[in-house]
Amino acid sequence: MVNYFNYIVDRQKLDENQSSYFFYQLINRLDYIHHKNIVHRDLKPENLLLGKGNIKNSRFWVKQLC
Repeated sequence: MVNYFNYIVDRQKLDENQSSYFFYQLINRLDYIHHKNIVHRDLKPENLLLGKGNIKNSRFWVKQLC
């Protein structure tokens, strides 16, 4: 697995379809973890892993939501 930041730097840019696909995955994953009362407090490309074309979140902090 490679982090998303390195993936972008290696390619210098992503096409619109690929960017849309990764963004869709990210939003769906964030929605899922928010429904589980988990928040990601340091969301940046360096903290996202890319494996087999799918984004995986890393470095979670659990916080109780009111």
